[in-house]
Amino acid sequence: MFAIVPAALVATFTIGVIGKNYGFDFHTFWLASRLLLHGHSPYPSAIPKVAPADGRYEFFVYPPPFAAALAPLAALPFDAAAAVWTVLLIGCVGGSLRLLGAGGWRCYGVAFGSLPVLSSLRLGAAEPLLLLALAVAWRHRDRWPIAGTAIGAAMIVKPLLWPMIFWLLLTRRWRRRRSDPPCSPRSPGQRSAFAAWPATRGLCAA
Repeated sequence: MFAIVPAALVATFTIGVIGKNYGFDFHTFWLASRLLLHGHSPYPSAIPKVAPADGRYEFFVYPPPFAAALAPLAALPFDAAAAVWTVLLIGCVGGSLRLLGAGGWRCYGVAFGSLPVLSSLRLGAAEPLLLLALAVAWRHRDRWPIAGTAIGAAMIVKPLLWPMIFWLLLTRRWRRRRSDPPCSPRSPGQRSAFAAWPATRGLCAA
């Protein structure tokens, strides 16, 4: 049941809505990247004062590197690009769960059956990319070059994640001794939490 229901929901929210504004957010990304490929600005020259009759607001508001990174998809027809993008988003969600130690089938079922994930897949939103980047940062939180690169990549997509920089600075990740393995417990409290972690992780590992 944890596999069938989420799979059916994913199919309903993706394949079932083709032709009904499927990939609305991704269409904005795709169009902006195509404009950039042809030497034009991905941003609108002017924002209309009157709302469109169909309610579609396709204004690219992300940093230019994000549009440039989508150039391979922009070279494809929209339907093919949207299919590749959807598979990529699904892989981001699954990969994030594995990085966070929640790779059990129950966790996959809960994640892919949740409205935030289904909505992101239906719209082709960028949130699964951010999820993967933050999962990498958390998994390698004691290796500040990797964590910093992951957070920087996430900020290229959405600069609103800039407070994560303070997380790296305030926790002083760069001062970890190289001899310390990742998540190495030092204090008694840390050792207790570290010892309890496998039992907690087992909830999603079965």
